[in-house]
Amino acid sequence: MNRDGVFNFLSSILVIIAGLAIGFFILLVSDSARVFPAVAEIIVGLAIGLAILLVSRRSQKTSAILVMIVGLLIGLVLLLISGSHILPAVLAILARLVIGLAILFISPYVGRRTQVVLVALIMIAGLAIGIAILFMSGSAQIALAVFVVIIGFVIGFFIFRSGSAQVALAAFVMIAGFAIGVFTLLSDSAQAVPAFLTILTFGAGSMRNIGDVLLFATPIILTGLSVAFAYKTGLFNIGATGQFTFGAFVAIYIGVNFDFLPPPIRIITSIVAAAIAGALWGAIPGLLKAYRNVHEVISCIMTNYIGMYLVNHMIVNHLFDQGRGTTMHMLEDSNLPSLGMENIFSETVGNLTRSSNVNLGIIIAIVMAILVYIILEKTTFGYGLKACGFNRDAAKYAGINEKSKIVSSMMICGALAGIGGALNFMNGTGLSLSAVDMLQPEGFTGISVAFLGLNHPIGIIFSGTLVSYLFLGGARIQVYGFSVELMEIVISVIIYFCAFVFLVKSFLGRRRGRPDKEPDGQDAAEEEETA
Repeated sequence: MNRDGVFNFLSSILVIIAGLAIGFFILLVSDSARVFPAVAEIIVGLAIGLAILLVSRRSQKTSAILVMIVGLLIGLVLLLISGSHILPAVLAILARLVIGLAILFISPYVGRRTQVVLVALIMIAGLAIGIAILFMSGSAQIALAVFVVIIGFVIGFFIFRSGSAQVALAAFVMIAGFAIGVFTLLSDSAQAVPAFLTILTFGAGSMRNIGDVLLFATPIILTGLSVAFAYKTGLFNIGATGQFTFGAFVAIYIGVNFDFLPPPIRIITSIVAAAIAGALWGAIPGLLKAYRNVHEVISCIMTNYIGMYLVNHMIVNHLFDQGRGTTMHMLEDSNLPSLGMENIFSETVGNLTRSSNVNLGIIIAIVMAILVYIILEKTTFGYGLKACGFNRDAAKYAGINEKSKIVSSMMICGALAGIGGALNFMNGTGLSLSAVDMLQPEGFTGISVAFLGLNHPIGIIFSGTLVSYLFLGGARIQVYGFSVELMEIVISVIIYFCAFVFLVKSFLGRRRGRPDKEPDGQDAAEEEETA
């Protein structure tokens, strides 16, 4: 096993150990009577994780099967002595057994990409199982333990896919951010533990909270996609905030004034118009970069502030509500439909049932992530965009119009951020734009979401959900005497440490005699090794 292989193996083991430690800690402080089933879930998750690691070596299939069977037997023994909620956990174990064995037997006959898809199936199955257990057991602590195992699968997926040190470095920045947050909490040591547990547990405390996590994740997933798309094409779109703001204003304007359109047409028009507005605003730094070689970071910062002041001016003159000091309320039927999700993501306290406002937006965000992945990895248009990002001169020599590709890339980034702005204000919570001199934070949060997701469109879905989860829990720590800005500190530290990720990655690339950027996350190198 080469240095990369050893590094990835150790990184995977550390991730699994960390997940186990967090899960057991949550179980110990929960005082739950259902500890044993949750322990079984964790052990089975460990067994499957180790099996996946061993599958990647292919020659150790027998060992992987033994590891899985041992984990299953331990889990079943624990379940039999627990005496409660055996059925859902047994079904969970059987489902994982079937999927795990399928992967073990199929993996020698399929390519590495297909194996990645199969591992992704385990993650999806784990998520479904976690929700089922949440419904049947009613225990937020056990749900959180399962959530931790799922997060471990997510990180394992990227370790399995990337074949490089960048996943471990991404995990490092997360740990560094949490370390700073914990250090800040220790300023009041008596309340530090309950405040930290609130951050970790609140988002999974009920189905309504989970729905709110998805609701708040929707806009930052799209701004994260905006930043990642630019990075994949050799650009740094720090102007997502301005594009987000323009898209939001256009969507609100249509939602307020276009009452002559039927509601479904008005909703579609709002989203499309927001995408066009964001794309046009994103085209400005793209044109400056392509035809005047103005660095996109400088022009994006300028367009952020120009866009903020311009939108404030238009709000005051066209959409201002004197009583509220913000934009007027959108028509009720201009909000995105919930598609029945309010019945799933709800909680009942006594005789009162409260539902989350999660809606069609999260589905749109996931579809956009898949679409971005297809464009970048499966089309000639995406290949041309990435080629210009790797080397503009070489792309030009190969006959690619590098100027049009740069402009197209920034317009797509702007469209994604603009859609994020529209979905953020069409969520039915009554959120409005204020005519104040303050940049919208979702654009900058998208930077951390993109980097934590390794600039991979599918990874950004999970990293956006994780950041939203942290923010939702962090907003509840005021009762312990801490400021809600604590999570802003954590995310800011993560962003700063992201810079060190790229420095270390560049250093490792030079040490090994390889370029800093490699197409498709080193997939090409992996395929050559496999061949």
